[in-house]
Amino acid sequence: MLLNQLNILTTVSVLSLSLFSQLASASEGDQLEIFERCVDVCTNSVCVKQSEDELFSRPSVLLQALFWTCEDNCDYQCQQIITELREDSGEEVVQFHGKWPFRRILFTQEFFSTLFSMLNFIPHFINFQKLNKLYRSTHNSKKVLYFNVLLMSVVAMGAWTFSSIFHIRDLIITERLDYFFAGATVLSGFHAMVIRVFRFDLDEKKRKLTSYICLAMYAYHFIRLNIDWSYTYNMQANIAVAIAQYVLFIMLAYKHYKANPKQRELYILPLALIASVVFGMSFEVFDFVQLDWQVDAHAVWHLSTIVPSFWLYDFFYLDIDSLSKSRD
Repeated sequence: MLLNQLNILTTVSVLSLSLFSQLASASEGDQLEIFERCVDVCTNSVCVKQSEDELFSRPSVLLQALFWTCEDNCDYQCQQIITELREDSGEEVVQFHGKWPFRRILFTQEFFSTLFSMLNFIPHFINFQKLNKLYRSTHNSKKVLYFNVLLMSVVAMGAWTFSSIFHIRDLIITERLDYFFAGATVLSGFHAMVIRVFRFDLDEKKRKLTSYICLAMYAYHFIRLNIDWSYTYNMQANIAVAIAQYVLFIMLAYKHYKANPKQRELYILPLALIASVVFGMSFEVFDFVQLDWQVDAHAVWHLSTIVPSFWLYDFFYLDIDSLSKSRD
């Protein structure tokens, strides 16, 4: 039964993420001739000639502090103008530069994606504090396992911090930091699961080898993206590691099921975590936007990951605690 669920979940995950990577590449708005003309008019009149205009304005001091140039501000204002014209004429709302034309709220490009990213920081921060105490007070083989989960929480805090920054202001540097930390989050989880499932916490040589291999994988990933930035490669790399991590979760859940079927949390929680990932990613596949609410599928995806983050740590606490009650 568990293996059948694994096959279903991994298949759905691959299809979902693959489809998302195709959908994410579509961006019709910035190809519109009327949009290009609008940006040209704004740039020439406001940025070059620095003249006053009823339609366009220069960025405020606070916007400039967030690295909004005059040209960037023209691009944003034209997105709003074209979107309003299309809505008034009953035309479909389109994306610009791969994003929906949200209005800036509190100087933030994607307010709810930013808010939900900040909220995602909370479960990792809370559990970082708890794990830090457990790690410092533990003096047996569990110390290694606590350290690996502690490392996961640190990387995840970094990931959600840079996700928040990226959604506040979309720049090349903020996008890359968001992507690099997202990849590190997936790989740190994979690293922790390999050591736990195969009990490399009891074998220092294998544990160190696993860590070196994971570091080498990340170094390759980092260098590869810096040489040739590819959204397709980045997505494929994260999918591969994520699926491997799902397999390890299922293997561990199956071990717990065989060892103690009455303690359901130890094999139900991993399945719930995987299901929550697939559920969250489905919002990206069946993309939608509600401009009146300033919410899109990506923001809802971030919202859907907050509670499962608590489940993740709950599972690790139960799992590590179970080692004192069994040989595995």
